[in-house]
Formats: sequence, C-alpha cells, structure tokens
Amino acid sequence: MQGMKKEREEIANAHFNPVSIDIPVPPIAPELLVRNSTSSALELVWMALRSRRQPVLGYTVNFRREHGDWRRRDTDPLTDALWLEGLVCGANYSVYMTAYNHVGASLPSTIVTALTQGRGENWFFLPAAKPSGHRTVGVVVGGGLL
Repeated sequence: MQGMKKEREEIANAHFNPVSIDIPVPPIAPELLVRNSTSSALELVWMALRSRRQPVLGYTVNFRREHGDWRRRDTDPLTDALWLEGLVCGANYSVYMTAYNHVGASLPSTIVTALTQGRGENWFFLPAAKPSGHRTVGVVVGGGLL
C-alpha cells in the first residue's frame, strides 16, 4: 500500500516535457479578390498563409461565365496575382481557388463574382425615327455591328 502511494506521488510530482507532433495537412484556402477588370480580362489577387514545413506547391483558379462550364488554370506558388484573359465583354464571371501541397488540396475559397467591362456580346439599340419615317436598327452580335 505504502509503495503505491509513493509511486502516485512520484508521478504527480514528475515534470513532463511537452511533445510536438507535426501532422501533415492540406493548406488553408486563400482569400480571393478581384482587383481590376477590362472588357476581356479580370485581375485576381489573393492572400494565403505560408508554411515552411508544408509549403504550397501551387494554386488552381476555377472560373466560369454565368451559366457556363467551369474552367481551371493552375498558377505558380510564389505569385499572388493573376490576369484571367480571353473573357467575354460585359459578362458575369464566378471565380474561386484552391491551394495544394504534398498532402492535398485546400477547401475552396469563397466564390467571388465579377463583371467584365462593356455592353456584352448581344445587345441592340433602336434610335429615334428619322424624319422620313424610316427606322434604323443596329444589332451587335459577338462584338460586331450588323
């Protein structure tokens, strides 16, 4: 009985050294913003946490035109900005991104939406009637005047 009590006291008074365990995990999703837009491009910027132990190996940008199919573009892990080019004038786009490392991909970032500048590819106008009673109708399809 006396021996058990002594053992309990030794355990209670013992000094334990903390142990650090590294558990590999995917990176945290970057914070994504649209900084600029033109008629055919969006400038994306993001902030991401950096880790020396589990470095980000790259980013995947996912984007789509409203009601369109998702497309993706991979980018360098050392950059924090990207121009998405070749977009449609005056169109709404949704964009999100993920980061990945040797363990896997992060959860997706918050989806951001942005509008390219311009009137879009399908618009028309009806100017005022000419004095002769004739009307002129112009239609723009795909950026050209018919």
